Amino acid sequence: REYNDDDLCKLLDQIINICAKKWQQCHSQQEIRKMKEMHTEAFIHHWERDSNIESCQTVKLFRESLLMRSEESKAAGAGEPDCTDQESSDSMARFSSCSHATSTHIYTSISDSTPAATITDMLCTGLTNISSACPVHLRPCFAAEDV
Repeated sequence: REYNDDDLCKLLDQIINICAKKWQQCHSQQEIRKMKEMHTEAFIHHWERDSNIESCQTVKLFRESLLMRSEESKAAGAGEPDCTDQESSDSMARFSSCSHATSTHIYTSISDSTPAATITDMLCTGLTNISSACPVHLRPCFAAEDV
């Protein structure tokens, strides 16, 4: 199935920005930054095979942000948790399974007659749930700034 890259870029931008406004009611700027990054990464992972998602401005900014933080961490001598490749892979699979279960629940809850505002709220709630429940699977093998 072919997807319009411009539409996917707009969707990602809207999800990140609309949800961030909702998150401000309950989360700190640091938590919001982490949630934006986590959801951008999940969006990239989901669409990378079917689109040229890397051409999106939101994705480019995300990649630049990660690169800058990685360089800052190296300069500061930050250590990484010690996990084997298999443990890291298992950790990512558990996170992926957790986020997939939440997104599947949201997807199956939306019908053709669901109002746009309700869909936006459902998506934001789902993303918030993923950001609060799923990162626990990554913490044993990934640095705090990557979770």
